Amino acid sequence: MVQPIETLSRESISSMSDKEIVDELLKLLVRVVPHDIKTCEMSTFLIEDIGIDSLGTYELMMDAEDRFGIEIADEQLMELKQIKDLVALVRSYS
Repeated sequence: MVQPIETLSRESISSMSDKEIVDELLKLLVRVVPHDIKTCEMSTFLIEDIGIDSLGTYELMMDAEDRFGIEIADEQLMELKQIKDLVALVRSYS
């Protein structure tokens, strides 16, 4: 059974480094991608490098919304190509 995702506070998110946000995103990615992911970086591409599919992308966004307390519009979802795009989106809410 998949564990529920705890939402981080705005204060804790705003004090996080980009690397810490990437680490949180990695924890979410391993929940939705069917193969092992050991690491990801700001320059990592979601599709090309991680191999996430459209369903995985949608699940990642739902988990990211829960974890970071953000809302991701469908238009924004289509623009998220790299981990750095997700980090920037999280930062825009903190």
